[in-house]
Amino acid sequence: MRIALRLALTTPAVLALGLASAPAQAATAPACTKLKGKNLVPGALAKVVDVPTRRGGRTAHHYFLCPKPLSQAGRAKELKATKVGGALRFLDGNGGYAAVRDVAAKRVFVYDLLTRKRRRLAPNPTGRVLVGEAGEAATLLGRRLVGFDFDGRSVVIDKGPVGSIRRKKDDVFWTSAGAAKRTAFSRTKVPCARQGGEVVAQRGGVRVTSFSYSGQYLVGQLNGIATRTRACLLEGDPTAAVLDESSFSTGGAVGGDRFFLQDIAAPYVVGLNSSEDSESNVFQTVKLSDVRTGKATPVFQSGEKLRTASPIFVTAAGTVAMATSTLNEDFNAGTFQIFARRIDGSVRQLDAGPATEFAGPNSESVALKLTGTTLSWTRNGQAKSADLAG
Repeated sequence: MRIALRLALTTPAVLALGLASAPAQAATAPACTKLKGKNLVPGALAKVVDVPTRRGGRTAHHYFLCPKPLSQAGRAKELKATKVGGALRFLDGNGGYAAVRDVAAKRVFVYDLLTRKRRRLAPNPTGRVLVGEAGEAATLLGRRLVGFDFDGRSVVIDKGPVGSIRRKKDDVFWTSAGAAKRTAFSRTKVPCARQGGEVVAQRGGVRVTSFSYSGQYLVGQLNGIATRTRACLLEGDPTAAVLDESSFSTGGAVGGDRFFLQDIAAPYVVGLNSSEDSESNVFQTVKLSDVRTGKATPVFQSGEKLRTASPIFVTAAGTVAMATSTLNEDFNAGTFQIFARRIDGSVRQLDAGPATEFAGPNSESVALKLTGTTLSWTRNGQAKSADLAG
């Protein structure tokens, strides 16, 4: 009896049955320079290829990923589906992100193509999904256009009825009630108090937040971490205004930039972006942003020996008050100039002279103070002031 049972378990039919139920063979990750096949995310800063394997009549999918440039990416990494060997449907790719439908899970995820982490979209899209360069998404749910912020928070963009949707770069286009419309992924309409990210400041009815995402430092390469700083109004239209996009390299390139919030006076925000290139040259840009419209206007750009001198102020009328320093032969502050720039672009010089005559906490600053619309400072021990509303 035992001998008969043992023989039965070794018959060709049973062996074939066991082979058919065995797991599909694993695929070996190739070098990125040898990753062949159709790129499933042609709009992204990466290449993803499906390398299927078969065993016992079953097909397993292996999605191998290589960030661009492929020559610097080493070996490919595998994007995992919920079910081992399960199928993925790539819906859109943009920058360092891809919108992907997991067939077995019947869910849509946004994949970070640099870290391979994913975030599920809820409510679950069933149709076309577009993805933004910072991991945002947009889709149609019924006849409504719904947007997802970088952290997955959803908001109805247009109640519709909305027709087809499409993406061009980082903008979404659609039709609603016969009218053509567009918006940028970065201009999220999530209620201001609920917008995600680190809170940088909140005062005067304005909330400033920042968050980081995988992106490019060198053009066309997925080798950087970008930081987006944005602002919104706590009352009224909550649409976010992008104040700055800063980035630094994760791929060995030297340099980077950083944003420094200077002042808030609703609806205006003024900030300073300071960047440094591979030769340690410093570049500074001061921008005035209108939170209502999202429009950012350059107020000052540094030169070879021209720098900003902190602090920088803005009034509720959009007038920016600041000082600049002209460097001497030793690249120390030689002279200071204090001026006010109105919202119409006109500039009024308030004071100028040797840096040694202005009292400040350090050699690169002026003791400026703004009270209401009155700007005050000290020169040679004497108090001076100017009405910025004049």
